[in-house]
Amino acid sequence: MEAFDLSEHRPPTPTPSPKIRWTIPTTWVIDALVEDTSDQLYGARISQITNLDPGTVQPILARLERIGWAESSFEQVDPRAVGRPRRRYYRLTQRGRGEIKKVRSPAISWGD
Repeated sequence: MEAFDLSEHRPPTPTPSPKIRWTIPTTWVIDALVEDTSDQLYGARISQITNLDPGTVQPILARLERIGWAESSFEQVDPRAVGRPRRRYYRLTQRGRGEIKKVRSPAISWGD
């Protein structure tokens, strides 16, 4: 019996970007960043908004930064004065917003 190569007959898998693993948690983190207009979202707050563990959120944020879709900066406070570590704030880059618009439904408002 002859073997068949079925790879030609499989429907193409939609891939938003070869650089990002697009999962439901990734979508939730991106949604939180898209909806925030204050540029004041830090990892723990994103965890609260999305109901995801920080151990899930942080790798997603790191991945978004690595591919240039997000950027971060530390708040300028003295940790001793505020009694906690400095927060690292995240926001989408223009490139990130553009790439996300390409793969998301046009019916969604992105605040632009």
